[in-house]
Amino acid sequence: MKSDIKYFVISTLITMFTLTVAFVLFDLYAPLEDVFAGIPFGKIDFWSAVHLQPKLPVIVGVGIALNYRKLKAKKQEAGNPYRG
Repeated sequence: MKSDIKYFVISTLITMFTLTVAFVLFDLYAPLEDVFAGIPFGKIDFWSAVHLQPKLPVIVGVGIALNYRKLKAKKQEAGNPYRG
């Protein structure tokens, strides 16, 4: 049981980190497009382009939901001795 909770927490953190990286890359699309268009690197404000606060509930909710579903399926599989 403890290993299942440990797996759930680690897997949830990895999923949330992956979603955070994906959302940051989506937010940096426009500034990176400006870099490739030839605008000097010093004139582009990358930090103002990243808006993670409105996406935080999605990151946490999806991270927990996906891994809860895995944990529930794993418990059902372990609890069914007649699974063939």
